[in-house]
Amino acid sequence: QRAQPRCTTGHWVQSVSSDGRIVLLNDHTIWEVDAADAIDAMLWVPSDDVIECGNRLIHKQDAQVIGARRVR
Repeated sequence: QRAQPRCTTGHWVQSVSSDGRIVLLNDHTIWEVDAADAIDAMLWVPSDDVIECGNRLIHKQDAQVIGARRVR
């Protein structure tokens, strides 16, 4: 049985790259967004609340989930 990822709240978007591939959160972590989800991430704006959950970022306001990998 695989352990469920620990999800953490209290994060928000600081910036998103113009192509939607990089998301910077308020805690200065940098996330590389999966290519298939970049178009959705492009619509995220600074101060949007997100939940960090393993290799996913969840947009709190609309429950949109994108695949992403923390790179720093």
